[in-house]
Amino acid sequence: MEKIPYTNTSIYFDDSFSSLVKYIDLDFSNIFLIVDSIIYDLNPKKFYEYKNILVVESVEDSKSLTYLDTLIDKLLLLGCNRSSFIVGVGGGVISDITGFVASIYMRGVRFGFVPTTLLSITDASIGGKNGVNFKGIKNIIGTINEPEFLLIDFSFLKTLSDFELSNGYSEIIKHACISSNKLFSMLEKAEIAYKKNSFKEILKDSIKIKISVINNDLNEKNSRKLLNFGHTFGHAIEAKYKISHGEAISLGIILATNISIKFGYLNDNSAITRIINLLNKFNLPTDIKCYDKESLLYYITKDKKSKGKYIDFVVLNNIGDAEVKSILIDKILDE
Repeated sequence: MEKIPYTNTSIYFDDSFSSLVKYIDLDFSNIFLIVDSIIYDLNPKKFYEYKNILVVESVEDSKSLTYLDTLIDKLLLLGCNRSSFIVGVGGGVISDITGFVASIYMRGVRFGFVPTTLLSITDASIGGKNGVNFKGIKNIIGTINEPEFLLIDFSFLKTLSDFELSNGYSEIIKHACISSNKLFSMLEKAEIAYKKNSFKEILKDSIKIKISVINNDLNEKNSRKLLNFGHTFGHAIEAKYKISHGEAISLGIILATNISIKFGYLNDNSAITRIINLLNKFNLPTDIKCYDKESLLYYITKDKKSKGKYIDFVVLNNIGDAEVKSILIDKILDE
């Protein structure tokens, strides 16, 4: 086990799920687990000591106020109180639900995450963003409240499909695009399989990039907005076309890179080729022809980054170098 330094959350990297209880220091009866239904079915022995388990289907429909009403009712019936600890075990949907519920339940109870997908390890579980959906708009209701800890147990990744691994790489590639040409080059040379020696180093670098970006901007006033690279169009595509988050962010990265070139921020035309090749290497989509930007207008104008006619849009100056620009929404749709 290695503890990755971070001010607000203890990150236990390459640890075992069996260590969970020692980081909470409470009796099993006062620990409440919110667990992805697939994770629970695949690993029943990991949970046999825990008395309070809420099994949740990890789908976007679970990230609704209606469903959370049901979940909070179950916590009340089980006796969850202000001295309890809630742990989310699963992917990004589970961390969103857990963080949001823990932040509002009895005005806030302690919580932590055991992320079980590549996407949640490198992105969703880090930084305290806990959001739920409303009327088809992703994460429009939420809190910023960081977990006490992340426990990263790589044994959970053994059952991930190739598709889910690819999904996770989209956010790792995003981190490389905005902040590290070195990580980008590592990904270009790396083996795809997660068991390879380079995998953990790549993942650790990705986590450290996200931590460094948010360390001085938890509430997303300035530098943290860089983490939205590819997400203006990505979230809109995900909501409109009902594809996975990783696929949508991959397409969003291509659209944002093209806009960076057309607006004159990115002058190295070879960068788009490198980005397309890298996304394709990890089996992520890059063909944007069938996604009509005009059809995404509703979702973009309702995005948290929009400010009336303008939106905070992340552009690339080069691979490893990005900045936030306030751009007219009509202008990015016209390009």
